[in-house]
Amino acid sequence: MLGTRERHREVIIFEDFALNLTDRVLLRAGQPVPIKNKAFDVLVVLVKNAAGLTSKEELLDNVWHGEQRCENNLHQAIREIRRALDLGARQKHLIKTEHGVGYRFVAQVKRVDREGSITDDYTIWLRTAWHHWRRRTKEGFLQALDCFRRAAHESPTSTAAYEGMAVTHLMLATYGISEPGLGYQSFRAAHATAVELSGWTPTLLTDQGHALHIFERRRVEAEDVLRASLAMDADREQTYVALIMLMTALGRHGEAVRAGDGLRRINPIYPTLKALDVFCCFCGRDFDTAIALGEEAVRFDPYLHLGRIYYAQALEFGGQTDRALEHYELASRYSPDIPWLRALWAACLARNGRVNESEQILEELRILQITDYVDPYYLAILLSALGRGEEALDELVRAVKDGSTSIFLLDVDPQLDVLRSHSRYHLVCRGTKSGPAAFA
Repeated sequence: MLGTRERHREVIIFEDFALNLTDRVLLRAGQPVPIKNKAFDVLVVLVKNAAGLTSKEELLDNVWHGEQRCENNLHQAIREIRRALDLGARQKHLIKTEHGVGYRFVAQVKRVDREGSITDDYTIWLRTAWHHWRRRTKEGFLQALDCFRRAAHESPTSTAAYEGMAVTHLMLATYGISEPGLGYQSFRAAHATAVELSGWTPTLLTDQGHALHIFERRRVEAEDVLRASLAMDADREQTYVALIMLMTALGRHGEAVRAGDGLRRINPIYPTLKALDVFCCFCGRDFDTAIALGEEAVRFDPYLHLGRIYYAQALEFGGQTDRALEHYELASRYSPDIPWLRALWAACLARNGRVNESEQILEELRILQITDYVDPYYLAILLSALGRGEEALDELVRAVKDGSTSIFLLDVDPQLDVLRSHSRYHLVCRGTKSGPAAFA
């Protein structure tokens, strides 16, 4: 009976200590170490984020939950932890103070899960990385990158960490969060290491095909690579996602729908599936269907910016302006670290006579450009909505030159309809045929 109970305990091991999370006991060499409840809770948070910086705010939020929430209580808990660990001169090396910011637990840890197996640091970093990645936000992707790098440090010859780094750089660019030139270089470096370690796997082929599409706009080659990935593994979810985007960009609506059906067959609750359905119909100018699917998408995941922003666009082009503005604003507020969402919101405001509000958002984005990447493709849409066609085309030229990953939408995006009547627009399109100058 005791053996069964032991197998279900969750323990984190560091130095000669064992932190038993199930029974809330700190052990040293098998013997209990006295520690107060709040100090124990702080230690758990620090150890779970071992090697990472844990801010004071995060500790206060997780441990005090608003009750007696002051830094003096936190400082007292840290002192109690150091006394409990009692490592003499070594204790300073276990909990490092980052003055004015927080603390870092720097000991090597191993986790014993509920089934009794020990999980090493490499596996913990990988699991944590994918946890952050699935948030699909700037902060989540950047935290995932940090964890993948730490996993690679723990196991330099394992492919998974480099695959994770590669696809994270790919998503940062796909979502219009990072500067595409640097993002592509970082993707290629991590991807090449993964290929060198394991050869061409379906995962690496899929990432390569998607990169050929959005970074280099080599659509024929991209399709060949994605089809080759499917031939190796017909149940690879991300391959269908990449195919939906490629087929939509090529105007091959039926094939995009079939790719969506393929993804639905494998995983009907794939996080971005419903958003991709809306995207496909919006670019195919079936606005009524896009609106109906958009309603499903925002019910399925109210906080996913992709579903809500595609829904907002469908509503706008379907003539439901007030509802569109509501969802543009919600998407922008839910994901404030993705600037192009605000550009689309401002464009809708401008098209509906609210020019002053639109100009204010444009000014904010111009200021943000000083320190952050703001995709010029969406600035072109905003400027076009404000009636500043020449400036809009200048931004579109810059988008091509800088390698904006959004350029893959150039042929099908309804947002560009006004610019398509401009003579310079066709020169811009011609400039996309040889790929972005930034990657030459």
